[in-house]
Amino acid sequence: MPAADRKLLASRGNGGARPNAVVAHDGSGKFKTINAALAAYPKGLRGRYVIYVKAGIYREYVTVTKDKPNVFIYGDGARRTIVTGNKNFAKDGIGTWKTATFIVEADGFIAKNMGFSNTAGPDGHQAVAIRVNSDMSAFYNCRLDGYQDTLCYQAGRQFYRNCVLSGTVDFLFKLVPVRFNIKTYLGRPWKAFSRTVVMETQLADFIQPDGWAPWSGNQFLDTLYYAEYANTGPGAATKRRVRWKTLHFLRRNEALQFTAGTFLRGGQWIRNTGVPALLGLRR
Repeated sequence: MPAADRKLLASRGNGGARPNAVVAHDGSGKFKTINAALAAYPKGLRGRYVIYVKAGIYREYVTVTKDKPNVFIYGDGARRTIVTGNKNFAKDGIGTWKTATFIVEADGFIAKNMGFSNTAGPDGHQAVAIRVNSDMSAFYNCRLDGYQDTLCYQAGRQFYRNCVLSGTVDFLFKLVPVRFNIKTYLGRPWKAFSRTVVMETQLADFIQPDGWAPWSGNQFLDTLYYAEYANTGPGAATKRRVRWKTLHFLRRNEALQFTAGTFLRGGQWIRNTGVPALLGLRR
């Protein structure tokens, strides 16, 4: 990434970089919608395509398609520049994947100071705010808000820093199915071969002492891999955790394989985004 782009990501404002496209629903930019700005993506572009989205509520469904790599989109703040929709499984009769307000399919995508939401609420059941099927994508100072299935982490290496993820049911799903409700667990196996590692995290007392829950019955317990390492706080005690043979309490050398530097192979590409990152372990 050029130095100008790193400066843009690290700065509070635009870092002196000139965006390729300015979006403003009040007409003060070249484009009124994010989709229109994406449609102007130059063919054969090498480098970043920078989109500045001015403060406002943008009610549109956006897909950054595979033929538009290295899009850099930034706003005026996660509570000021918001992309929102309300598609949902229950009322619209569409699959969960198609309910997403914002979809990223292109590699090298970066979002900064943006909000993404799905306002369908509890009656809508599955209603995705953002679905990411992108390699080497990064989100910095963003909000992802919904009720059920807020963030679909579909595929590829993804990095989130200083982001707020809100929801109630399975609000982070696909690779890491989690449920936060009256009883709060670190995870549960939605299907076979579920993988979740929680490490060096401050866990509050609302985490259930047993830590992990089955989905419905025990049919997926033999294939999952759940692990914990060096967590702190009242919810981190492991004495009363479930006694599954597939739940592991890692040593440091084992935990290293799940760091951003190793697991995401982020030594180069995360640094290049300019997002502050700890690539190894804190302790």
